Amino acid sequence: MGNFNVLVIGAGIMGSNHVRTFGAMDGVKVNVADISREALSRIKLKFPKVETYDNIENALENSNADACVVATPTVYHPDTSLKVIDADLPLLVEKPLATNTDDAKKIMKAAQSNDVLLQVGHIERFNPAVSKLRVNMKNLGDIVYASAHRFGVPSFRKLDNVILDLAVHDIDVLTFLTGERPKHVSGEEKKIISEQEDLSTLVFDYGNFLASVESNTVIPIKIREMSVMGRGGIARLNYINQDLSIFRGEGDKLSYGTFDELVTRVGKGTEVRTFIQKEEPLKLELESFIRCVNNDEKPLVSGEDGVYAVSAAEAAIKSTATGKRERIAI
Repeated sequence: MGNFNVLVIGAGIMGSNHVRTFGAMDGVKVNVADISREALSRIKLKFPKVETYDNIENALENSNADACVVATPTVYHPDTSLKVIDADLPLLVEKPLATNTDDAKKIMKAAQSNDVLLQVGHIERFNPAVSKLRVNMKNLGDIVYASAHRFGVPSFRKLDNVILDLAVHDIDVLTFLTGERPKHVSGEEKKIISEQEDLSTLVFDYGNFLASVESNTVIPIKIREMSVMGRGGIARLNYINQDLSIFRGEGDKLSYGTFDELVTRVGKGTEVRTFIQKEEPLKLELESFIRCVNNDEKPLVSGEDGVYAVSAAEAAIKSTATGKRERIAI
């Protein structure tokens, strides 16, 4: 991969994952910045070779980084990202891009104005099962409905609203798969075991199809699944196992000799077999980011993609408060 010098800002759980993944790549030097010396000590203990900085400005000036990852808590994304952009460094900002549309747009516009590469960390776009489904969407025909379930597990950490933390993944994946952005949303959410809303059910109108997106950090079982249904077939995706099942309808092609055969065969469909090379999505995401920086390529997840995902989540949160169907726009 050649020599590449990266600065990871944020030494929490996600930042640590970035450090681990970059550190396993040949030719990549990793620097970490965080205002918490305790967090930096934990990183240094796990990854002794990294350079650490307890001041972001100092890190930007002295790390000689080729690019930067912003993995701070979401509320700090705007200020941190603008500092990186001012330093003229390509950046990958963890999802969600910001806690609200206005701040997300500030980051996107600053990157555009300064001609700085901006990638947003919607990691599920790099899930091999999602990539495989995307190239097989033609097998489903016209999409009419999708359903996503992203559940569990309770966390001791203070998380974003469950819509911003979890549902935003599936909102973006549906855009990635279909090329459509959501236009309206209706939803409900509740506080079950935490101070923040931790359970939500949403219905998005993508124009040509509807999608239900359910998420929570309540149940003790981790579930990450999506079904996409078209007039020609259905696909079932498991994000965690990176499994994908695709079934095409048989239409009127078959004839049935007996009633029992009709009952067992009608609606069963024909399976479209696919091969998926399973890999860690974060590794694929960071490798893609490095290629974009080195080769001046457009990222798979643009700043605009990040803004739309935040806008959809923000409209969903508003809908849960107003009880009304809300329009999604930037």
